[in-house]
Amino acid sequence: MVERNKYLHGVWQGPWYFIGATVCASAGLGALWYFPAAVSGSDASLVTLFYALFLVLLAWPLLLAESVLGRRGRQSPVNTMRYLVMESQLSPAWRAIGVVATLSGVLMVSWFALLAIWAGDYFWDMTSGVMQGQNLRFAIEHFNEVREQPQQALLRCGLFLLLVAMVSMGGVRRIGRVLRHLVALLIWLLVLAAVLSVVNGNWLAGYYHLFDLPHVSLATGQWLASAATALSMALLTCALGVGAASAFGAYLPERSRLAKSTLLVVLVVGLFAYTVALTIHATVLAEPARAVMEGQSMDGLNMLFVALPISFSNTAYGLFLGGLFFLFIALACWGSAIALLEPAIAWLVESTRCNRFFASLLVGLICLGLMPTSFYTLDRGGYGIVEQLCGYLLPLVGLLVTLFVGWRLPRNVLREALFDEPRILFSIWYGLLRYVLPILMIIMLGHSIYRHLIN
Repeated sequence: MVERNKYLHGVWQGPWYFIGATVCASAGLGALWYFPAAVSGSDASLVTLFYALFLVLLAWPLLLAESVLGRRGRQSPVNTMRYLVMESQLSPAWRAIGVVATLSGVLMVSWFALLAIWAGDYFWDMTSGVMQGQNLRFAIEHFNEVREQPQQALLRCGLFLLLVAMVSMGGVRRIGRVLRHLVALLIWLLVLAAVLSVVNGNWLAGYYHLFDLPHVSLATGQWLASAATALSMALLTCALGVGAASAFGAYLPERSRLAKSTLLVVLVVGLFAYTVALTIHATVLAEPARAVMEGQSMDGLNMLFVALPISFSNTAYGLFLGGLFFLFIALACWGSAIALLEPAIAWLVESTRCNRFFASLLVGLICLGLMPTSFYTLDRGGYGIVEQLCGYLLPLVGLLVTLFVGWRLPRNVLREALFDEPRILFSIWYGLLRYVLPILMIIMLGHSIYRHLIN
């Protein structure tokens, strides 16, 4: 079955297309709002320290494991798991990994499509001068007005998903070209925004807020809470547990250095996350912005759509900088949506008589149908019930992947998939996958359940 479907969807023209597509999936998923919001509190230095550690101990091994599954199965995550279970004569229950991962990706798109269109709104508000010199009360009321327009939001989400489908319709080659160029554009926009924030913001204050490691708290509870937060950030910012890495691994050329490619993805995503967080906090902690903020702390959506706009609008060249930043967010969400819907589209093409044109439209319509659930539950827990559900599904998929790849697949199968990697690198990855990742994933899943219970 693998040979028959090997080139059903096409193949990347080189490993850089895989890297660009995976970075796109990661940048929009968590690096733009989850991580900056997670480091907005007093324990920011601890979170940033643990985050760097877990990028290596968790994100890279798990990203490589998901990519190995795709390379071995050469199909969508659902059919890849179906094939690997048959090949290794394992329990059919393991097929659930592909199904849940694909479902998680669709749910995430139905949630952050809202953030994409809101970012588009704020891009217009910044560039047109609506936010010029406004105060905190205006920013809060303006965001509430944006959130209270469900019909307009659904219409624009439909247009957003149509743009996503138009790229997916073109197959792997079009996806690769678009996402590769999009990553280059995002890097330039981020560099420009960072340079402008150095001139207008307070980067020294932002740096000490994120990296004041000599003065971190030694309290046990603080360390544990910060470590749990950083674990979640490592999973979210690298698009793990949503099937994208497995789908993109299926399109890799035969001879690609998968371990080094995934390590590069993790390093780029980490650089994205730290740069975005520094840019945001340098802007929010600047003297003009602090005066307007009136000492109020912001987190989650309020940081992105209240604190940031009002901080940008009260600094020199802030409207231009804010416009760049919200354009960056909208484009990153578009790239992430393309990546996260690919597993579902690929499965429809493989398992039904749909071609990519109709499969892309159908998946887009499914996401649009889920939009009311995302929109009308935003007030429950800040982000909404869809985001909360994904908070359970992503670590669950991560745990199942580590157990399946590390403990159920034969070692020789994994070595064959990574035939061109040094043995010492393979041994390090295999050890982390078997003995470290399961513990980390159980801790993360338990923390998600505990956080839900206490809230």
